[in-house]
Amino acid sequence: MAAPTVMERPAPEVLVPAPETFAKLAALAAAHPTVLTCYVRLEIQDRVATRYRIAARDALRPLHDLPSGHTDREGVHRDLERLAAFLADSRHLPHSAGMVLFACESLDLFAMMPLPRVARTRAVLDPASRKRRRSRRNSRRSSSPPSTGPIRDSSE
Repeated sequence: MAAPTVMERPAPEVLVPAPETFAKLAALAAAHPTVLTCYVRLEIQDRVATRYRIAARDALRPLHDLPSGHTDREGVHRDLERLAAFLADSRHLPHSAGMVLFACESLDLFAMMPLPRVARTRAVLDPASRKRRRSRRNSRRSSSPPSTGPIRDSSE
């Protein structure tokens, strides 16, 4: 049996922003899950001429260029296709100022949660590496003399 095409896949499960939902998402476990998370700003000016799609495409673009040795590369690409297909039809959008989409093929996860506010459209893949970068950066800061200028996060 052939895998379903992007358009044949079901719409994402709608999650309610509640402590139980966050606990459920935090408890997901698999051997090598790579959860793709995409925050989409959906304010009025973002919905005009589907600007939200352009912003989401720009946020997801760096994830298309994963290293060739990445073990979950094909699954991530299929997740990217699912997100793009979902965002292509504005009828699926929640009536809120933002949303977050979660996709992980290995966990059979495709979910959407409406949010009251999203500061900017962005995508996150493998947040554990980001936490490790922050902890390394914080350990360097504590051992070095204080800087006189502001410190900026290169990923933001």
